[in-house]
Amino acid sequence: SVKSYVLRADALFLLERYELARETILSALQLDPLSNHLQYLLLKLERTWSNSARGRNRGKPERTDDFDCTLCLKLLYEPITTPCGHSFCRSCLFQSMDRSNKCPLCRTV
Repeated sequence: SVKSYVLRADALFLLERYELARETILSALQLDPLSNHLQYLLLKLERTWSNSARGRNRGKPERTDDFDCTLCLKLLYEPITTPCGHSFCRSCLFQSMDRSNKCPLCRTV
């Protein structure tokens, strides 16, 4: 039903997954091409997406996972890099080393 598409698009919109939300609305419009509500949602989405893209270009850069610890999945705190090149939080690495003297990611010594 169209309602399930609307709910999915709303959820994706809240998650700022604008491209997927747009695809969902377009799929719903194939089922009900005359729906004013769907057309309104699409317009609202495209305006928000456009403003978001403009703001991102002049705003702060997006955060990447490059600085996340692969053990706790948080931003590296007191990072340590192993000889094999993997980085972990100091406490995460030491906890892992209690169990084994190998890199927790690639298992090299």
